Amino acid sequence: MKAIYVSVFCAIIVLFSQNDVCLAQEQNFSADTKGTVEHNSYVNSEFESAHPGKSALESKKMLEGISKIISSWDKINPPIGFNVRIFNNISELLSIDVAFSVYLKDPDNGEPYTGDSSSGLTITVNNCSFTGGSPVVGDIIPTPEKVGNFHGYPVYATNLREVAIINKSGLKDFIPCSREDYIKANIALEEEILLTKREMLKDPEMNKSAKTEAAEMEGNIKEMEKGYEALLEIDKSAAAELKKTIDEIKATVKKAASAPDANTTGAMLMEKELGTTSVKIQALKSELEKMSPEERKHQAYYIADGKYRFGNESGLAPENMNKYGTPLSRFNPDVLKSITSLSIPHLIVVSWNIGSSTTGTPRGYNGNGKGYALADKMILELSGDDGIWKRILSE
Repeated sequence: MKAIYVSVFCAIIVLFSQNDVCLAQEQNFSADTKGTVEHNSYVNSEFESAHPGKSALESKKMLEGISKIISSWDKINPPIGFNVRIFNNISELLSIDVAFSVYLKDPDNGEPYTGDSSSGLTITVNNCSFTGGSPVVGDIIPTPEKVGNFHGYPVYATNLREVAIINKSGLKDFIPCSREDYIKANIALEEEILLTKREMLKDPEMNKSAKTEAAEMEGNIKEMEKGYEALLEIDKSAAAELKKTIDEIKATVKKAASAPDANTTGAMLMEKELGTTSVKIQALKSELEKMSPEERKHQAYYIADGKYRFGNESGLAPENMNKYGTPLSRFNPDVLKSITSLSIPHLIVVSWNIGSSTTGTPRGYNGNGKGYALADKMILELSGDDGIWKRILSE
């Protein structure tokens, strides 16, 4: 029986592989088409609120200077077989998106066009949003692992992506997060949730129960029934659909009004949630109080199910079990404090979108440079061009 399952599984894989080959063969690429390099810049209104007193025009000039260096690359003058789009975003985040899209042939008239697929890289400037992965809480992240080198600067693997960090301050990119800071960040989050829920309790709607809302709904149903009677004279088919909807609403309202918790208000439920959140806050504070001053300073190691394994609220690994946990860090805040001008690139973060790569970055590239993979290959070559990046990084 096991052999039959294996044979069927293998047959399915072969079938899908053959389909993929056929699709690739059916797609016609226009590899000789001369492309263009398109430049666009956009100043978002969020810039002023995020950077009060700073000049959007100066930041725009800085990003366009970097874009100009990229567009001077000899292999896109002109691009052959693909199109280049460079977009400068001047918003809360200062960034440059570089996208390469291959040309395909229209099956009807043979004209070249670019499809929806593209490969690219993103450059963010003077912002740490892209430096780490998905945070555990607040700005605290699993410690990124150094996995490579990008023109003399480190490439890190995070729990979201790989990034190159060009930090010109000379300071460390990441600093360990202490056990105390991690627990305090969790307390701050829960206290924020508590405050939000208390604000929600002020809404009069929170005092309504399902039975109260059902009674209010009766008036709306009566109005809908009047509409049904009027519609019946004009369009019996549409009226029948409306009658069906009215009956469904009636059934839902009746069910809600007769439910065991029909008298329970939103405020009652919210009070229960407030109690649960308060218990969490107290448990976190108690956990912190039990730590010695020395233990509080040690780096935090997090285990996803630590709360259940160790009976604590934070999920921190006991110090004798750190090797089973994930070390936590923060992006070094002193790096951001060292940025003297928003329009001078003190901190550059590069991330990639390369389909023919096991990591989505140049480090894992395994493509053949043909078809859609042409765009991947060219992004790879742009990323590796020492002359271009020496100019960008010396800006």
